[in-house]
Amino acid sequence: MLFLSVLLAAPLANQAVDSQRYSGDCIYPPELAKRAPETLLLTCQRAEITATSIAFGLAGWDVETRFHGRFDGNRLDLDSVTLTNGRTVAVRGLCQVSYANSRVSTIACTAVSDAEGSLAVNFVRLG
Repeated sequence: MLFLSVLLAAPLANQAVDSQRYSGDCIYPPELAKRAPETLLLTCQRAEITATSIAFGLAGWDVETRFHGRFDGNRLDLDSVTLTNGRTVAVRGLCQVSYANSRVSTIACTAVSDAEGSLAVNFVRLG
């Protein structure tokens, strides 16, 4: 499974995850698409962390993709993903929340579904 944490510039910190919304962008280096052409790379401008999930969406939040699971520190061990069409599928994978100066800086998620294939997110917070 492809894991995007190698893309993250912020150091990892073992902190409790803040529940709130963040503005930013999903950013991927060009070589990632070449190495994993079958992986769906999400487009996003916002992320929302709750006690049991992390959602990614565009600025208006009309459509989102939500990764569900259980947090262990700053890592969300995934069990399902709700896709933009509203359908929830079982997955294997994880999300890693990274911090810089005690603030959420990046969120990287990878998930594999037998039914839907692979999807990944590399969210970088603005400011």
